[in-house]
Amino acid sequence: FVLAVGWLLAAVGFGLLGPSLAQVGSADETSFLPADSESLAARNVSTAAFPLDSAKSQALIVFSRQGGLTDADRAAIDGLRSWLVGSGHPDGILRYVTAEQSPSLASMFRSGDDVVELARVDIDFPSFLPKTNAAIDAIRAHLASSNVLPSGLLAQVTGQAGIGRDYLKAFQDGTDRTTLVTIVLVVVVLLLIYRAPLAALVPLMTIGAAFLVSKGMLGFLAQGGWKLSSVLDSFIVVLVFGVGTDYTIFMISRFREELARNRYADAVRVTVSRISAVITASAAAVIVGLASMVVARFGM
Repeated sequence: FVLAVGWLLAAVGFGLLGPSLAQVGSADETSFLPADSESLAARNVSTAAFPLDSAKSQALIVFSRQGGLTDADRAAIDGLRSWLVGSGHPDGILRYVTAEQSPSLASMFRSGDDVVELARVDIDFPSFLPKTNAAIDAIRAHLASSNVLPSGLLAQVTGQAGIGRDYLKAFQDGTDRTTLVTIVLVVVVLLLIYRAPLAALVPLMTIGAAFLVSKGMLGFLAQGGWKLSSVLDSFIVVLVFGVGTDYTIFMISRFREELARNRYADAVRVTVSRISAVITASAAAVIVGLASMVVARFGM
């Protein structure tokens, strides 16, 4: 009873207080690269050589109109500067670069048929971070507002920061779906095996407690300075619910067998003594397998 209450309190505590990995984890995959990676060395050289043009991340706004852009379109594109770098702009915006402002870039920013034009937004935060994502959301919301752009002019945000925002959102949505589908499948499997809701509820609560504690602990570690990926939630769901279901099925199945031969207390004691070695060996294999990733050069 004390053990069960302890796990319940731990699950509630870590579940409520544990910071989300999506907020405190690192979503920038380049941060997990070895320090001697060629791409990181090249980025450092580029930043040192062109400090006025360097930015931690960039977004590209792609403007397009069927039939070709008009003078009013180009004026509106350059007119966004007053909001992007003026008052009320999102945090972290460093520069807004357009072909109108930098004629030397016109050949790269404007298509030959005048249907498409690019504009670059330099951001002072790395891609994937909440502040960067908030800036992308604000830019998209502003572009979607009425009277900001001429009718018929389409504006879409892409680039490193834009793709990072969409990637992280898609991953978070996928994690939510994975969690829901995993729980439903586990419940269905347990109900098919035990044909009793209470018997299925016990292992589900056990696995759920382990999941909340694991997720909360990783959140606190990331908040404390450990470099952990913000997309680990999806892996935690599959790993904990998958392995946890196996372990609980082993335990409860053996307990039901022993219950036919022994009293309740004796059945519990015999079950634990017989099945604990199997579960411990299986858990050790999982732990060793995951721990081997420590030697990988990619730190994620």
